[in-house]
Amino acid sequence: MSSLKFSSRQTSGNLRASIFVFPLALTLYCYHPIACTAETLFGGLEHSERLEPIKENIRAGQSFEDKKASTSGDDGDWFKIPKWLAGDWMTVDEVQIDSYDDKSGATDSSATKLTSRQKEKFGWQTDNRGDIWTTKNPLKLLEGTEDKMPSLNATVGKSNNPESKIEQTPVTLRVLVLRQNQPVKINQDKVQFKSTDTIIRIDKRSAQIVSAEKAEIIRQILPLDTNLVAVSSDVQYYDEAGFPIRRVKIASILKRTGNFANTDEFGGRNLQASFSKYLQNSGNIGLMPSK
Repeated sequence: MSSLKFSSRQTSGNLRASIFVFPLALTLYCYHPIACTAETLFGGLEHSERLEPIKENIRAGQSFEDKKASTSGDDGDWFKIPKWLAGDWMTVDEVQIDSYDDKSGATDSSATKLTSRQKEKFGWQTDNRGDIWTTKNPLKLLEGTEDKMPSLNATVGKSNNPESKIEQTPVTLRVLVLRQNQPVKINQDKVQFKSTDTIIRIDKRSAQIVSAEKAEIIRQILPLDTNLVAVSSDVQYYDEAGFPIRRVKIASILKRTGNFANTDEFGGRNLQASFSKYLQNSGNIGLMPSK
């Protein structure tokens, strides 16, 4: 997988370097329906009050093995997407518009720029008419690193000086995201997904899971031109037990980094065989791509 640097936050006072795209992202967000209401999104969609708990073997404190994040799915989870969305994309600008802490009730409506380079692929297979299809089921979507300062408790006995270099040495975390996309509304003008992410952070030195959480993302994607799309996202995060912990609203601009190409295998899953079986089982054998 391509690597990425996960988000670090900058306050709205440090946005001069993004003088064009930042206002564009902010303006597009305010135009989208997602910004108009706090609870009801995209024609009645709402976030779940609770999600299924994270599996015990990928919770904090467990040792991590790659097979625990293997892809899964059946052969009935394929759906079509418009050609303008198909391909590889990278976030080039992202702004957090609003946040809410479910535990404390604290809110923050200031615009905060997120410096992220997250990557996402849309579309995996084509039928014999040239239409492009993607899969709903979890794929290891993102993989990257994130630096985190260790707590003082983690360095007890190493130094009595809280300002020592030992205590200030960042821990490098490996970050994995599994995403499951559920189509809500798809046409040639816009795409709406309700996605569920499982986010796992692992200490690279010990291979121990540091944290795990889920996120439910309701997002709307609009084409700007051939190589740019605008994304409005309403993200609800959940703890390991599936209870809500925080909610954020984000406006993003994604840039195309690669054109669509058929992907026959990914993360140990034979996508070509899965797609062919789906077409057979759904009565669409006439759309079977030629070998």
